[in-house]
Amino acid sequence: MKQIKTSSKVYYKVKLNKMKNIEDLLFPNNGKLVINEKEQTVSASVVDAEIDPIECSFSNDECITLHTEELTYLTLSVENLEKMLDLIYESTQYYNKIYNNTKTN
Repeated sequence: MKQIKTSSKVYYKVKLNKMKNIEDLLFPNNGKLVINEKEQTVSASVVDAEIDPIECSFSNDECITLHTEELTYLTLSVENLEKMLDLIYESTQYYNKIYNNTKTN
C-alpha cells in the first residue's frame, strides 16, 4: 500500500488503484446507515477527525443521537458534520417510507 498525503487527509492506494482514506480502511462501515428492519432501528458509525468512531442512532424525528459514553471529547470536521446531515436525511427517508407503507396497508 502506498501512502498519499493531502493537506488534511491521508489516503492509501489499494487494490485496483482505488483511493481509500485511512478512516475507511480502519472502519469499513464508516458513514454507512445500518437499518435493522426487524426492530425498525437505524444506526451508523462516523469516524471523527481524530479517527475515533462515534456510534450514532436515529429516530423518526430528523435528529441524530451521538453515543459518546466511551469518549472524552469529539473533534468533528466539516466533512463529519456534512456526513451526519446526510445520514439524518437518509434515515428520515427510511422512516417516511416505512410509516407511509404502514398507513396504506
